[in-house]
Amino acid sequence: MKLVVPVLLSLVIMSSCASPEAEKTNVEEPQAQIEENCLYRYNADSTQFTWTGYKFTERVGVSGTFQEIYTEGFTEQSNIIDLLSGVDFKIPVASIESNNSDRNNKIISFFFGSMNTETIYGQIQGLSGEGEKGIAKVLIRMNSMEQIVPMNYTFENGLFEMEAEIDIENWNGSTGIEKLNEACYDLHKGADGVSLLWPNVLLNVKSRFDRVCP
Repeated sequence: MKLVVPVLLSLVIMSSCASPEAEKTNVEEPQAQIEENCLYRYNADSTQFTWTGYKFTERVGVSGTFQEIYTEGFTEQSNIIDLLSGVDFKIPVASIESNNSDRNNKIISFFFGSMNTETIYGQIQGLSGEGEKGIAKVLIRMNSMEQIVPMNYTFENGLFEMEAEIDIENWNGSTGIEKLNEACYDLHKGADGVSLLWPNVLLNVKSRFDRVCP
């Protein structure tokens, strides 16, 4: 009978030491499973489209936005590459905002008017990279022409951002640049007295994606 008590005590001690690990494992496995099932959902109200044009010989930037952006094709996906591929968008040019109503009207009338463009259409045709950064292949249609624009993108903590500089002349936009520069001739004169509006425009798009877990 003297041997029974030590043996029982040993079993109790072993059981006590093993149970926290078992409990920890039981807690972690369901959590890991939940994380694997999480999906990203597009937050439509978060999108910001910023453009920057350049004037003067010194290439001084003038920035603005489009206040209306409509998208189609978003679904809930586990990764950003599948979520964005094939998404369509359209931007009414009348929604342009440069914090100057006179400049807004001139851009709409002289630039986009010369290009016969009331709406910019586009599609994200695919992303190449490892998810957190890479290149987005974006089709942009205006002036009845389509061009593929490679845009650098990053994705971190639910924030997707892509950026690229385009040349308006790739959409036969030289006339639009000339008409707008004529309408703003004195305003586009730099220190050297030369009135110049560059055909290059920097595009930047930011969107947030909410993580949805079961």
